[in-house]
Amino acid sequence: MLENWIDLVCKAFGTLGTDGNGQLTSYRTFEKGEIPSALSVYPCAITYVPEVEPIYKAGAISSLLWSGTTEIHVTPTVDPALLPGVEKFYSRVLLMMTANRSLGGKVQYFMLPDGQKDIKIMPVIYGGGPPHYAMVVTWEVLENVSLPLSG
Repeated sequence: MLENWIDLVCKAFGTLGTDGNGQLTSYRTFEKGEIPSALSVYPCAITYVPEVEPIYKAGAISSLLWSGTTEIHVTPTVDPALLPGVEKFYSRVLLMMTANRSLGGKVQYFMLPDGQKDIKIMPVIYGGGPPHYAMVVTWEVLENVSLPLSG
């Protein structure tokens, strides 16, 4: 279930690093419940899962296909001069996704969905703060489960 692996996704995004400022702050969901209501640290990553699709086999839920989003809030403003620093995260995200394909064996796969614009740079506003640049990454997790239907 989600609580068994979501913080592994958060930790994986925390390995992206920064240019000379140490690691990227990646807020945890279950371990610490750290998602802030407003941002004070840049860069930082906020991960959430807006939907899940159960997959049925032989009268039971056999897998769950989770659709998640990680927002990497890279800059404190929308100054265009900061865009080259944001663009550096494209390769970091792709390499991190490849290195964490099964989240340490917890899931069948953790990957970018096929045929979608999975990684985007865009101006965003978070928690009523100022507009700033974020890289928004959409991803999927396929998790094998055994949940019998009861009736």
